[in-house]
Amino acid sequence: MSALVVLAAISQGMGLLRDFLLARAFSITADLEGYFFAEAIPLAVTVVFVTAFPLTVLPRFVHLRMQSEARCDAEYRNLLSLVAMVLVPVLAAILLLAPQIVELIGAALPSDTKLVAELVLRALAINVVGIPVLSLNTAYLNARGSFVLPAATLLLMNSGAVLGLWLGHAVTAAAIGSSAGTVVAVAGTNLMIWSQLTRRDSHTGIIRQWPFSPNLIYVVVYVAMLSLTVLLERRLSSAMGFGAVTLVAYATKMVGMPQYLFTMSYVRMRIAQYSKWVVLGDQQAVRQDFMRSVGVMVGVSLICAAAAGFGGIYLAELLFGALTLEQATHFQYAIVILSAALLPMFVNALFVGVASASARLSFLVWPSVAQTGVLALAAWLLPEGLGAPAATAAIACGHIVASLVWLATSRRVLTSARAGVLLTSERQTDLQIGG
Repeated sequence: MSALVVLAAISQGMGLLRDFLLARAFSITADLEGYFFAEAIPLAVTVVFVTAFPLTVLPRFVHLRMQSEARCDAEYRNLLSLVAMVLVPVLAAILLLAPQIVELIGAALPSDTKLVAELVLRALAINVVGIPVLSLNTAYLNARGSFVLPAATLLLMNSGAVLGLWLGHAVTAAAIGSSAGTVVAVAGTNLMIWSQLTRRDSHTGIIRQWPFSPNLIYVVVYVAMLSLTVLLERRLSSAMGFGAVTLVAYATKMVGMPQYLFTMSYVRMRIAQYSKWVVLGDQQAVRQDFMRSVGVMVGVSLICAAAAGFGGIYLAELLFGALTLEQATHFQYAIVILSAALLPMFVNALFVGVASASARLSFLVWPSVAQTGVLALAAWLLPEGLGAPAATAAIACGHIVASLVWLATSRRVLTSARAGVLLTSERQTDLQIGG
């Protein structure tokens, strides 16, 4: 656990170094506005898979591996082929239609910012395929009990961006470096997996297809809402005035660092452990672990909120160098507002972990719909030019509303219908998407 947290912290630290270098080199300019606007568009695609795989694929890999490694390996091969077939056409569409995509989402952006966004979007397009494959590889390795090495490969993506920025001195060079780092990370995890895969067998090469379940619809709705949330956040920021995209992006990254560490290390490990407890019918262990985790999250959230309140302006000066007083104040307000939503972010991530491990994915729908609805209303009702704090307030409200919905259903989420039932081997296989 400690090694995983350290690696996740180093990876996030490398990402912060990249962002620091970008801020120092370009400050609040059309280049940086275009970079962070375009960065969100591939993310809106990859978040679907990066989120869905831990929710469905990781528990399925765990359950299949408890029966047979060959079945688990066959499922991995099938899913890898499916991801490639779905996402390669998406990659081609982004490369061909980048100007139209930028115009559709960021109509309020200045023309020079749109031009930069188009170039960066094309440079980052390979991540649309690379990051989902990396997430699938990570889920497979996590199911085999390997957490440290997959986390180490994530360093390569941020390191590539730093190297690209150093060599090219342009935001497009940073984007190209990020894509190159993703390719290397995928290659690294593939090497780890290929050394562990069992031989392809005619009896296990094609295993029983995933049965249709309403839970499959719930996952689709959930990840679609997450994807829409990413796009709405950027659209909302782009309408708040020049510089708002950059300030909101940096505020989100600063506040998101502890959330990232928590999600990438702690929650991912809890999903794997909760899945085993659910199979064994030990729901009491799930509830006890959940309450301990909430206690940890309260402490972390208070520390982060205090640090944001006292150090916001100093952080703005450190990142961007010379800023106007208005820009520095807006940045401080933005990180303070988002810090207030840090505990709801933590709670949401942990509830998602419990619901996915218990294969009760219907609970994912309403919190995500509520969060997306808040952002959609804000994008529709808020007037343009209010600045970064208005955008972050809408984002924070979305997280808070989602956590309130989770709390309203917490009793049912933490009390699984399967608790106390020792599952048969065949039923264990069906746990991946419920039933």
